[in-house]
Order: sequence, then C-alpha cells, then structure tokens
Amino acid sequence: MPNRNALKIFPVVALALVAMAACQDGQVASAPKTPTPPPGPTPIIGMIQGRVEGSTFTASYLPLGSSPAIDGTFSPMIYGSNAQLSLSGTVGFVDVVNVSRTWTITLIMRNLINHSVGSNYGAASPLDSTGVFFAFANFPVVTLPVPCSGCGVRLNNASGVGDFDAMNEPYFWVASRPQATTFPGAKGKDTTATMTWKFRTTSFVVPDTVHAFTFSLMVSAAWPRPDETSWLTVYDGTTDSFPDTQAEPRWRRFAVPGQPTLGVEAWTGASAELALTAANTGTSIYFSRRDSLGINGSAFMDVRARDAVSSGSRQAAFGFAEPTGGKQVFVAITNVAVGFATFTEGSGQWTLIAGSFALTGTNFHTYRVRKIGNTSVALCVDGTQRQTATYASLQGTTASWNTSTAIFGLKGRIGGSAARYTAVSYTIGADGGGCT
Repeated sequence: MPNRNALKIFPVVALALVAMAACQDGQVASAPKTPTPPPGPTPIIGMIQGRVEGSTFTASYLPLGSSPAIDGTFSPMIYGSNAQLSLSGTVGFVDVVNVSRTWTITLIMRNLINHSVGSNYGAASPLDSTGVFFAFANFPVVTLPVPCSGCGVRLNNASGVGDFDAMNEPYFWVASRPQATTFPGAKGKDTTATMTWKFRTTSFVVPDTVHAFTFSLMVSAAWPRPDETSWLTVYDGTTDSFPDTQAEPRWRRFAVPGQPTLGVEAWTGASAELALTAANTGTSIYFSRRDSLGINGSAFMDVRARDAVSSGSRQAAFGFAEPTGGKQVFVAITNVAVGFATFTEGSGQWTLIAGSFALTGTNFHTYRVRKIGNTSVALCVDGTQRQTATYASLQGTTASWNTSTAIFGLKGRIGGSAARYTAVSYTIGADGGGCT
C-alpha cells in the first residue's frame, strides 16, 4: 500500500525530450526481470504528454507543466528543461496478432543536473534507492484513426498501481538512482537502467486498427538538496505492514550470525502493529537500512515498541551503527528493564550496560535514541531522558552491523521471543535537540 507518512517529498520530474527510432513487425523479446517496486509516492502534480506514431515510427514526450509538493521534509525540484533530464530510446517492435498489436518501447532516462535523483540521501553510492516513478495520469487514448470502432490501448507490463494525483494509477518504475552530472557539459554521463514499456492496442472491427495514441505521464524521483544536512526516514507500522516489502523506502530483512534462522514477521490491519517472533536461541529477525551516517555523525531514532513475552531476557533491540571503525549504539528491551546494550558477535546476544533502568517493557512506550556527534548518546522514554553514555564508551561497530546504519528487530531466546513495533523513524544529520 502507498506509504503516506514516509518520505512525503517526491519532486516532480517534467521531461522535455524526444525518443525516436524504427519499428518492425516481429516477435517481442522478453523484458529482463526487475526488482519489485516500492509503493507509489504520495500525491504529486507534474504532467508529460507522450505520443506514439505508427506512421513515422516515433515516440515523443512534451512537458505540460508541473508544480511541487512541499511538507518541509525534503526540498522538491521541478525538472522541465532539456538541460536537466532527458529520455531517449527506441520503438523496437510492434507484434501483430490478429487485431491486437503490442508496442515495445525501450528507453533510458539521463540526469543532466548536478545532484543525483531517486534517493532520499546524499551518499555517493547508497545501497538503497527509492527509484524513479513514471505514473499514468490518464490511460492511453487512440488518436489515429478517429473514430476507431472498438479500439483501445492498455499497458501491458506496468510495475503496479499507486496513488499519485488520484487513486490506483498505473506506473512504470525503475530501480535506479541516476547520478549527478560529473562535470559541466557532461550531459548526463550516468543514466538509469534500460526500461522496457509495452502497450497493447486492439480493435474489433476490421479493417480498423490503431496507428497512433497518446498518454499523460507524471514522473517522480526523491532527492535531498545538496546543501541539506539532515533527512528523515519513517516506517509506520500501522499502515505500511512489512518493512521489507510495503514500506518505502524498503528495509533489508536478515538474521545475524549465531542466530542464523530467520524469524517470522506478521501484520494485520486489526492489530495495526508489526509482530516479530523468534522460536528459539538460534533465531533472529532484524531490519536495517544503510544511509550516509559518517563516523562521529549525529542521528536520532524514534521507536514505539514493546516486548511481547515476559521472560526477563533482552528481546527487542534497535539503534545505529557507524561504518566499520566507528561506534554503535543500541537499546534493548525486556519485560522489566530497558537500557543501552552491547552486542556479542557470534552468539547474537544483547547485554544491558550500567545505567539501565526498570520499566514495564511489555507496555508500548515511545523511545528516542540520540547520538550527539562524537560526544555522547542519550535514551529518552515517553519524552523524558532516562540514560546517557559517552561516545567514547560505546561499543565499536561489530561485523553484524557494518553494512547497516539504522536497525531494529528481535533476538531469539529459549522458549521463543516476541516483540511488537508500531513506528520506527530516524533522522541522519541531527541529534533531535531533546526528548520530544
């Protein structure tokens, strides 16, 4: 389902470009498999008209105007000139079967500006990407011949549907982060992966057939401005269900060495919470994302969670890890205590450190972990600061977390363990300024 709370700023991309090439009758080559797209972004406005002409074998795209959506999280950008983005490619095949024709168009998008798009953070080579959406504001319309008895056009390989400026609009998606132009005049050295779009046209009254059609596109890609110093990522467990398949941006799901069996995630609209379970001491389940949190950097994480089994054992855990050579800060929850914790590589166990405090962890609480540069860390519970530690005292980043930045999840225990999460959000580049 579309995530209406995470990464609400998706700048509109309005492309000014032309895509041309020859077409021919013949078999349509199968398109390469692509990753599963994330849910569509929140409503945006920015229109492009696409026109496919069978008589001249061309496909062209013309901007129809656009406007930004702003909620203060990210700065949007309007792309609307040939100096910013371009789209090019070929109308490769038209496969004719009786009164049906399948039009195969192969394209790439080229970034011509001085910062990358398709991601919510500024690292040069991130592991995560929100990708680029090409959403259809209107279904394709036949323009030649007119009238055309029983003629129609439909998308043959759309990536999915999402809520852009209306409900359930189909879109194509590319899992790509087009990099910034590397030098003036480079004209977009870096591009998206190749995209293959297919349209199927039909007519039911011979000899009518479709020779041309048009459609309206919205193009969207997330980005932070180059001079922004902080950015926010939100997982809403009440609406996004699974972090690794339904949240946007996606989280990576994994088990840790020492507890290598992957635990179970479950979600129902009735409970509106993410339920994690681990059957035994050999089981764990964690979710992580890798952002550009540098060594000695600031960050804070807000988590609403509870321990769902009264065992006294550390079960739910969440926090940050700096790159290899840096530090990690984690909070672990039991049914009776909460606090900063160290991680034992190999066994996958968490150990509360001095300063942990009594708390009924089986109740939902809102936790904030504050990492204040390279000076200190603080733990807040329900808006009140409860524990602090110096940066120097933190555990060095261990092997299990050296490809992660933000982590939350559950470790196993004898007899099984369980935790519930309803929200996880984190901000890179700021320390939160307090407990609320």
